[in-house]
Amino acid sequence: MRIIDLFNKIFNRNHNKPNILTSGDQRYSQLVELIDGKDLSKRLTESLTQELEAVRHKYAGDFYAYPLQTKISVSDTRELVKKFFSSINPDLYKWVCDIDADVNPYAKLDKNYQGIESCVTNPNQLPVAVRLPVRGDLRQVYEAVHELTHTFDIKRGDTATRRVLGEIASQCMERLLDDFLLNLSDEDIKKYGFDRNTLEQDIIDRKLSTFFDRLRMTELIEKNEDGQELHLRYMLAQIYSSHIEQFGRAERIDRLKSFIKFVENDDFDGANNSLGMQIKKDNKLQRDNYIRDTISVVDTLVKPENKVDIEGKEELEVDELNK
Repeated sequence: MRIIDLFNKIFNRNHNKPNILTSGDQRYSQLVELIDGKDLSKRLTESLTQELEAVRHKYAGDFYAYPLQTKISVSDTRELVKKFFSSINPDLYKWVCDIDADVNPYAKLDKNYQGIESCVTNPNQLPVAVRLPVRGDLRQVYEAVHELTHTFDIKRGDTATRRVLGEIASQCMERLLDDFLLNLSDEDIKKYGFDRNTLEQDIIDRKLSTFFDRLRMTELIEKNEDGQELHLRYMLAQIYSSHIEQFGRAERIDRLKSFIKFVENDDFDGANNSLGMQIKKDNKLQRDNYIRDTISVVDTLVKPENKVDIEGKEELEVDELNK
């Protein structure tokens, strides 16, 4: 099952529902209109560079299926994820530890999960279940950080603001994880059995595979494919997470903590202001800058002067994930 189908099943979206909208649906529609996702998607796809086009085929398909070479056990994953959140914020660290200890009233780990894609169940039905597959590689760490971050803003359910901006915090947290992994001590590298060069390559591959996955969803917005709500969320996650890379680590963390609280409280403007975003369709100049930043962040990774070896990366067949 593809990730879009999985989420649609979880959230029980009915794309053919009647025109009688709840107040939440009306507010959501208003926010979507303010953003004009089709205009953003058109700008983004038209801005793709030749260098990015040249490597796109290597990252085709869902980024879940793109293997990373750094191996890690489930127990080391749990330890490293908690260590990461400890470096971010004590309250978020405690929240994650409570989930791990099965004492968080809002979120539980689904310890019997046998699926192949990570997810969090319907936030309108608390506590949510955090579902994490076993990969055997660094994807486990990224997916745990991503899905656990989804639980930080669920106390009020899936608000209209969260329905639009709900993927942003998780992708921003992944980019903070990049920095955390790059700065692991030699002692930790040895402890977890990592190779630093391989780790650095994996971080680049994760950023690129995520970008191309989000680009694929961006193109689905232009094609009016089903699942527009999720496509928009993922496109915005790529744009916002690219934008805040301009800030230093401490400022990114502070802004992200504020953003999460605004999303939880259904404050769309407050959430955008916290990240310095002026995404509304009337702000043409700012939107142009956001698209430029989005392309620049990943284009740098594939420029000849910065390019690392991605030619030899073995592709993982989908069937292998089902074994």
